[in-house]
Amino acid sequence: MDSANAIGSSLNFTAKVIRGGNDYPGYIDQLGKVKSVSHSSVKPTMKDSARLVVSNKNIAIDYWSPMTRGRQIFGAVVPWNRIWRTGANNATKLRLELPLRHDRQTLPAGEYSLWTYPTEKGWWLIVNKKANVWGTEYDSTANLVKWPMHVEQTSEKAEALKIDLLQRPGGIIRLQVTWDLYKAWVDFTTFD
Repeated sequence: MDSANAIGSSLNFTAKVIRGGNDYPGYIDQLGKVKSVSHSSVKPTMKDSARLVVSNKNIAIDYWSPMTRGRQIFGAVVPWNRIWRTGANNATKLRLELPLRHDRQTLPAGEYSLWTYPTEKGWWLIVNKKANVWGTEYDSTANLVKWPMHVEQTSEKAEALKIDLLQRPGGIIRLQVTWDLYKAWVDFTTFD
């Protein structure tokens, strides 16, 4: 084996096939070193959720929260200029018992998947009609809305991806994504 790494969401191995003289204990030792350096003994993802009750109605987001584990996240694990499932494993799921409004567009009550499109110049939040999909089965034909997100670089690194629903002054609801050295959000209003 020449190398092993965990770039992106996959384990990657490169090797040459050499007949005879294989050093299997050495291979196992090398994998152990990669595990130690990459901190892969840390749980790679955790199931998490964000919840908010507004006017006795629920807003909920269910997602899988990956860890940085010493990796560069944006521009590497999460490439720039590509759709991201905004988490790990299953696509992130938004459940609304009341409609949300942003920039004169209304998102009706229902279940949706959330996707982001991060670029070095800005991020987009995409709401998709297909709520129950694996995170790599993105179908752009099912998109309902695409909203620009406010983005800030942070001074402290967030080890785990965190999605929050925050009640803000003036009846504003903020959907906020924080991971690594970035925080991105969209503000909504509600009405019955």
